[in-house]
Amino acid sequence: MSLVQSYEDCPRCEKKGAYEYNCRSSEEWFQCLFCGYQFETERTIDQEKSSEEDPHFIWHEHELKGFGSYGIKFKTGTVRFGSNAPEDTFSRFMEILKDPDVDPDGSYLTKYDEESKKVEYLIGSPEKCFGLDKLLASKTMEEIR
Repeated sequence: MSLVQSYEDCPRCEKKGAYEYNCRSSEEWFQCLFCGYQFETERTIDQEKSSEEDPHFIWHEHELKGFGSYGIKFKTGTVRFGSNAPEDTFSRFMEILKDPDVDPDGSYLTKYDEESKKVEYLIGSPEKCFGLDKLLASKTMEEIR
């Protein structure tokens, strides 16, 4: 399996998100690190129209607008990120930050306002969590390191 990964502009808030393209299956996945927008295409085989020699594919598109985004940075350096659900997000996130394995200074929580089309930073920032400030300001990979 071969994946191409990059940061791409979000079609919803125009900020950066994580993008993956699967070269074998042509499936795509996108998760905005700011507003929580998600997009995914996946393919399945149409069992009724397919044969072993001639597979027929069905494409499925999934979209989730999200209410914001979160990033939980662990002291190991790994980050778990995703979209927010509206109910009790802030209080649940505050409980997660108490975990001794979590780096609260590197974690973040945002909220997206659909009316104003703006991302509000509730805790921390995606730029700091992912090092996007250095990535977006640099011109070469050497400058990122």
